[in-house]
Amino acid sequence: MVNGSSAPGHERCAHRKVRAQAALWTVLAPDSSADDLRGLARWLADGEDHAQGYTRTQAIWDDLGDVLAGQETIDDRELAVAEKPGWVRPAPIFAMAASLVLACMIGFLMLARPVQYGTDVGEQRVVSLADGSRVTLNTSSQIAVRMSDGRREISLEQGEALFDVAPDPARPFIVRTADRYVQVLGTTFSVRRDERRLDVVVLHGSVEVGDADSAKALARLRPGDRFRERASEPGPILDRPDLEVETAWRNGELMLDQTPLGTAVREMNRYSETQIVLADPGIGKLPISGVFRTGDSASFARTISLMYGLKISKSDETVVVER
Repeated sequence: MVNGSSAPGHERCAHRKVRAQAALWTVLAPDSSADDLRGLARWLADGEDHAQGYTRTQAIWDDLGDVLAGQETIDDRELAVAEKPGWVRPAPIFAMAASLVLACMIGFLMLARPVQYGTDVGEQRVVSLADGSRVTLNTSSQIAVRMSDGRREISLEQGEALFDVAPDPARPFIVRTADRYVQVLGTTFSVRRDERRLDVVVLHGSVEVGDADSAKALARLRPGDRFRERASEPGPILDRPDLEVETAWRNGELMLDQTPLGTAVREMNRYSETQIVLADPGIGKLPISGVFRTGDSASFARTISLMYGLKISKSDETVVVER
């Protein structure tokens, strides 16, 4: 869990300050001098949140420009009066006013314009969010992040992620999957979403798992609990798995304990473009135990071939295991 010594109110204030600065730079940048642009470069380099804020603000500004372009233009006569000789456009005042309007609008638009983060097959990534939370993405995972002053919302679109949530009672932290939500105030937990399964595991603190459509709470989890759903099972199951096994992927490891070989192969295949194929369905029932390096399909295949006297044939994209 992230240390709670920093006040949530201070973090929100800092976040709003960055947002306002990004809005001002966005408005001023087109007419900036060389010195101003160097100042912008220094500000962008001063923190990852600065660069993220500026990028998002520019995108929103562009969207607003598209909207304004579709509106009626100022009447030619009004424009002629407004820009008659001797009239000077108050550029600094206009820029400040525009940046204030933009900063206010960003707060409303951020929820509608999420930031996407993802990993490729075999890749892991740690994402630091603006509120101080951290998200560790496992292989082939995708999240969409929406932040506002009143809510922190993450959509886990695919894959698996570990969430280390910064405490902030005023802003609930919500993770959504296709038809479930997980809500916390400050804790550490993981969520895995595949086509036919959902796992929510709590390491610290507590979370609520609920139905996304009805907003009805289904379970409240404590440290060590797992909420588990499978397409092949009639309903959700609550159990207490080995947390070391559940989080071994953070260290690039797959821990197995009398696991059917078919299940083990599916787990290994998550981490590599080279897929292991069991030619005989009966092989998939053989048990296997041990700690294996994720992404190393060739070594895993050699190990099981030596254990059970199996044959291996390789191609560019597959490792076929047969009797």
